[in-house]
Amino acid sequence: GNIKLKDLRPDQIQLFYSAKLEHGTSRRTVVLIHSILHKALNQALKWGLIGRNPAHAVTRPKLQHKEIQTLTVDQVKTFFAAIEGTRNQAVFWMAITTGLRQGELLVLVLIKF
Repeated sequence: GNIKLKDLRPDQIQLFYSAKLEHGTSRRTVVLIHSILHKALNQALKWGLIGRNPAHAVTRPKLQHKEIQTLTVDQVKTFFAAIEGTRNQAVFWMAITTGLRQGELLVLVLIKF
């Protein structure tokens, strides 16, 4: 906000990313911020507003991939037995047997498959 485009330095961008992470912003969000900022600064470079893209010299946060833990066959059987006859039985069945994401399942609930 207070820094002029031509005065923006890589260390300022790096500090911004670090501050975002320290205040609880997810790594994925900071990576998206980096992507948008990098593209915007590339456009400023093309337009001759800056002489270099300071985001080139910044290290963006690495995404941490989580190992997915799947249910065992016995756990699935136990779960199906527990939800038998419940209102959301079909939704849970779709979730476990198809691998649909939460948003995709919610759309199906909204259109009342």
